[in-house]
Amino acid sequence: YGNPDAAVLALRNNDVDFLLNPSGLQQGFVDQLKEDPNITIVENKQNGFRYLAFNQNRSYFKGEAGKALRQAIACMVDLDFLTERVLQGAVLPVYTLVPEGNGFWHNPDVPKWCAGDDTKTRMEKAVQILKDAGFTWEKEPAWNEARGGSVEYGQGLKLPNGEKFPEVKLLAPSAGYDPLRATAGVYIEQWMRQLGIPATAELTNFNNILTAVYDTGDYDMFILGWG
Repeated sequence: YGNPDAAVLALRNNDVDFLLNPSGLQQGFVDQLKEDPNITIVENKQNGFRYLAFNQNRSYFKGEAGKALRQAIACMVDLDFLTERVLQGAVLPVYTLVPEGNGFWHNPDVPKWCAGDDTKTRMEKAVQILKDAGFTWEKEPAWNEARGGSVEYGQGLKLPNGEKFPEVKLLAPSAGYDPLRATAGVYIEQWMRQLGIPATAELTNFNNILTAVYDTGDYDMFILGWG
């Protein structure tokens, strides 16, 4: 069927025996069908995740230096804080594409960058990863114990070849489309800026992200989802 309205109507009229939708039905249709005593609904829990991706066609994200940069960012992104405190347990932290429930394929030993570390330790480890890869700063990120402790933002980050790190954009869906990804984008922007990376989260129309990622290739980073 070309649209869910026609499919649901066919099911209720007994024109088809069952209706299978891998993306799930809208809640309004589910509520309709639950009222029909002749219809039984079977629902599976959603298996999906939201992810941050980098354009490795950009010189600053490719090669060994780019790998170190991505690892340092992963270290700064506190998934426990993001999922438990910011998003109030609406999602779970994920460190591998294969969920823990898939016991045969799940690998519990994948690297979990800075998992369980506090903010100070995360910053120090991320800075060390970048220094070991040859990155430098005009002002290196530091920990300030004043007022309970906070990160003093790095400034003037330079690539291993001495060039100034360019301004980069992080594309994420707007809050109207997905408030979880929008919120994550804003926090990731700040964590990157703490490292001295001049990143800006651009919350935009979902189709704009798809065009940049799959058509033009004109992007630095994006947050999308898979399910």
